Amino acid sequence: DDDDDDDNDEEETETAEDSKVESTANMDGACAADTSEAEDENEDSAEKDGESEEVDNLQLAWEMLELAKVIFKRQEAKEIQLCAAQAYLKLGEVGIESENYIQAIEDFNECLNIQQKHLDPHNRLLAETHYQLGLAYSFDDQHDSSLKHFKESFSVIEKRLAMLMERIEKTEEKGKSPAKDNDAVSDDKQEIEELKELLPEIKAKIEDAEESKDGKATKAFQETLVQTGKTDETPASSSSSVSNISHLVRKKVSLFFELARLDLW
Repeated sequence: DDDDDDDNDEEETETAEDSKVESTANMDGACAADTSEAEDENEDSAEKDGESEEVDNLQLAWEMLELAKVIFKRQEAKEIQLCAAQAYLKLGEVGIESENYIQAIEDFNECLNIQQKHLDPHNRLLAETHYQLGLAYSFDDQHDSSLKHFKESFSVIEKRLAMLMERIEKTEEKGKSPAKDNDAVSDDKQEIEELKELLPEIKAKIEDAEESKDGKATKAFQETLVQTGKTDETPASSSSSVSNISHLVRKKVSLFFELARLDLW
């Protein structure tokens, strides 16, 4: 009987220990699940915070640029008007970032109108604005207009290349030149190399726009045939990635440096 009691005690002890182990495992599992859920919630919260911060930054940029635009437009001096154009350009970039393409197109066109009044046809700022318009129209699926402005950007770069090469040629024809002329020639040659690297990039954008335009026309035609029951073919679609090289098209201009320098901020 004593032996039976001992066996029962051992079984009860083992059962209790198993129960403790199982309870501990369950608790560990529950804690792990809670931790996983907490981590997921933290990740979602961090992602939402990041998106919110990005929106806040875009809103702040828009407000500052709107104020800058208003300040600059009040004055008629060429230099100040060109600063207004830069404000419109930056507003257009904010519009693209916000996927508000119609507003971006409007701002870029305002920028272009001002620049065309005050800048030479070979100015790189014109090339940038046409390029940005090409992008905005492309994002908005207006491929005819996109193609037009990419071609205009390409044309401005070609004009600038011709102007720079002519200027270098005239300087070198003079023979021995002052050091400042040599520096100017060196700068022009460096810019020529930069521009030559840009042309293939812009040309690729022109080709993309042409393909998108042709693809859209083909799709519309085929959809018409499908509606009339003349074909069962699935309309072809043409898509191409859109990259932005506008930072290479222009020589960097700091709008806020201009604001501070002109003491208008």
